[in-house]
Amino acid sequence: MKGVQQRGSLEEVPNSEEILIIDSKDDTEFKNAKHMSIPSFQGQIRVLHITSTKMYFIRYFGASEMYLNAHLMMEDKVYVFTTGSSIRNQQIKPLYYSDVVNRFQMDKIKEKIVYEVRDIEYRFKSGKIGLHKMSFLEESGSLIGIMGASGAGKSTLLNVLNGSSEPTEGQILINGIDIFKERDNPVFQQVVLGTGQVGA
Repeated sequence: MKGVQQRGSLEEVPNSEEILIIDSKDDTEFKNAKHMSIPSFQGQIRVLHITSTKMYFIRYFGASEMYLNAHLMMEDKVYVFTTGSSIRNQQIKPLYYSDVVNRFQMDKIKEKIVYEVRDIEYRFKSGKIGLHKMSFLEESGSLIGIMGASGAGKSTLLNVLNGSSEPTEGQILINGIDIFKERDNPVFQQVVLGTGQVGA
């Protein structure tokens, strides 16, 4: 992994909204710079967001070994942090590209969106079970993966979750509003349809 050699110190941090400081502290002394706390993390990671190019650059300060996409990070270098990248070592859970992007976007989201799947089941017209009962709840900013073998029901699940197919049982709620039974609700229209329609 190639990097750009750069000099600096822990004390030299631009107080900018396009800077993210990642460490184990509960808070940061910088009013404008963004902050992310990771328990047990020894050291500091700084992220610079270039808004004009939508690129992210990172630099690590610390004595422990830190890996970017399985490559050892050097403390005196700046690295490009691209889609799909991750930072990890034995002390912390992996830090993913999506985690960093979500932290920069967090302040721009005016209203948190809560997406809840409550005891849904789906049966095809033949009566065959398409989805067994399931429930989960996530908030805006979360990254969720759906995995399974061919024919396991991934497409069926996505069609139900995105509002294309109504579940046989259960509810799908966005901020407490049933996306199938309350589409005319003004809150649903504002929160959901204002950022992209659910279903047809």
